[in-house]
Amino acid sequence: MIVNKIPLVDNGNSGDVDDFAISMEMVNYFRQLEEQSVPDLVGVITAPFEVDKITFNDTSHASDTDALAKSINNLFSNSGLTQTVVSGGNSTSNLAIKFAQLAD
Repeated sequence: MIVNKIPLVDNGNSGDVDDFAISMEMVNYFRQLEEQSVPDLVGVITAPFEVDKITFNDTSHASDTDALAKSINNLFSNSGLTQTVVSGGNSTSNLAIKFAQLAD
């Protein structure tokens, strides 16, 4: 996300609440230009105040994916259901699904 701050006249020392250095028309014009030049998954906003940067931990590690796969396997193992019937599991064989249905 890209955040643009609308500048104030005289750094906000005039006492007016909305004493912006540029008009809203110009703010919208520049925001639209920027939105057209960034990728679809990048958001662009404009605000009259400072915005703090917030960072998130990278969750694309293989260990996180492995933990999810293990959790799903444990869920099916403990429930008595066969994962192959619901989501295909690790098998791509129709035969595995047929035998799983017979067992259930």
